[in-house]
Amino acid sequence: MEAAEGDRPTHIVEDDVVFAGDAVSILDEIVGQPATSWDLLFTDIIVPMHFNTLLTLIRGWRASGVRGVAGHRRPQTIHYLDLAQSPFAGSASYLVSTRGAKKLAQIMAGELARGATMQTDMLLRHHVCSGELSAACTIPFLTSVDPSSIILTTITGRKQHQTSALALFLLRYYFFYGRSDEKLRAIAAELDGQVVNDETDLLWPAIRHAFSENTVEF
Repeated sequence: MEAAEGDRPTHIVEDDVVFAGDAVSILDEIVGQPATSWDLLFTDIIVPMHFNTLLTLIRGWRASGVRGVAGHRRPQTIHYLDLAQSPFAGSASYLVSTRGAKKLAQIMAGELARGATMQTDMLLRHHVCSGELSAACTIPFLTSVDPSSIILTTITGRKQHQTSALALFLLRYYFFYGRSDEKLRAIAAELDGQVVNDETDLLWPAIRHAFSENTVEF
């Protein structure tokens, strides 16, 4: 693997990735830092319905300084989500350090020898959660994907319902600093229109409180 032989991180990108305007320059700044402690650095993930992950992402988003800026947003600071305790998915865009590439080459070789038993993102998550790989994700997300690629995916055997895919995309797109707020609201309205109202709406005040800015501890 060429990435294992270089002296700088390698950026792995799928063909449907959308970059925020300053994403490349921000990544150059990150890579230019004198020391990195990660094997993999994701620039976005499929956000899981996982309370602690969501809470960390929301707090990091607010602290990054991208809110309330009309037009072009550039984060004032980049924060990081440690993925060791997060049931993340997705591998559309991530950087692999030289150290990480050497580990990943062995992991991939072993997986291929077993007959490729899982998808790439699930393989990465397995080894991140086990501690064999260290991984983080930037907050805010520096990349996202085109929503049409979520609905019209070519992945076979996927059992996920289209509405569920849209819900996960909404979470993913929310933390993308290059997002269109107009598109975000349109997606939210479309998704909300498909929700069947039942007694779960009684839970929303507690959930909104947990994620609100005036909540000190939870």
